[in-house]
Amino acid sequence: MSGQSRSAVLHADMYGFSRLMDSDEAGTIVRVTQSLTMIRTLVTAYGGKVQNAVGDSILALFPSASQALYFAVEMQRELANQTAWSDDNEPILYRVGINIGHTITSKGEIYGHAINTAARIQSLASPGGIC
Repeated sequence: MSGQSRSAVLHADMYGFSRLMDSDEAGTIVRVTQSLTMIRTLVTAYGGKVQNAVGDSILALFPSASQALYFAVEMQRELANQTAWSDDNEPILYRVGINIGHTITSKGEIYGHAINTAARIQSLASPGGIC
């Protein structure tokens, strides 16, 4: 099944992942796993759907830009309040990019200029920020 839709595309990527892995691989994996679990839960709570999660990044689609933005703000708040699971380590910081555009789904994969643009926008965000 394939189709085209207009969505708010959100791309989030952890800042400094390689550096954190170099300093504490096992601990970083635990913290990244915990953060991605929290992010997945929030995506659903805000009406979105995780399309892809690889390593330290996540791609999600939302029906509207406002839902994507509300999610992103709450996600960053939750990550900033990670004292319960950070063990005094360097905080886990994500950069988030949001774009609105058409996506194409084909054979379980998702494509489209909106996804590439969201990833490029994400790279412009400051650590812990949203663009």
